[in-house]
Amino acid sequence: MLETVAGGFAKKCPILLSSADYPVRISWNCAPDSVVSSLRFGDREIPVRGSGDVTISGPQRQIVLTISRRTAVPAPYALMQNYPNPFNLSTTIRYDIPEDCRVILTVYDLLGREGRTLAAGGREAGTYVIPFDATNLPSGVYFYRIEAGRFREARKMMLLR
Repeated sequence: MLETVAGGFAKKCPILLSSADYPVRISWNCAPDSVVSSLRFGDREIPVRGSGDVTISGPQRQIVLTISRRTAVPAPYALMQNYPNPFNLSTTIRYDIPEDCRVILTVYDLLGREGRTLAAGGREAGTYVIPFDATNLPSGVYFYRIEAGRFREARKMMLLR
């Protein structure tokens, strides 16, 4: 069986066993760093990397292989300009983090009052695109600021209704 994963999205592939004599051994041989995968059955989740195998001793209600494409890790920290800008009701904000770290992405009004927190918590290294819905905000200039590890940066955006 061959499964492909497009655009970095995860795909869940159920594994069906019929007329199997137990124990059953599932083995894999993956190209290094090509995908991020895990095998889940019962209350176990096993990372599927490189070469390996697992033995399933008896029937399982569900066996699922989760596959996601490994994305390239960006080199520098970066906070991109939102797009579109100026915007009407919604825009997207993109940022890159080169290592796993805690990220806080917050929107402020022109007077520096905190408006909305768009991201807060631990994030894996990678590129993130965050939608910002300004439906309940008045027209004006806003700032968005990121704190990721020791990286700090802010940018300006304009909401036009």
